[in-house]
Amino acid sequence: SPARALEARLAEALAARRVVRFHYNAQPREVEPRALGELTEGGGLALLARQIAGGSQSGGALPAWRVFRLDK
Repeated sequence: SPARALEARLAEALAARRVVRFHYNAQPREVEPRALGELTEGGGLALLARQIAGGSQSGGALPAWRVFRLDK
């Protein structure tokens, strides 16, 4: 499934400590992945990462720690 393929790619990037680039909430993001796991509230898989470049809906300063839900 596409979700499992995404999870596998993120796990590889996490293990190799590679920067990942993607769009989230219509914003380009560049992040350093740190953890991949299940959310405690509402379930679903999420990526904990340090965003180092790109945009954000909140407009907060970078770098910043962010949680990205993989079902978005």
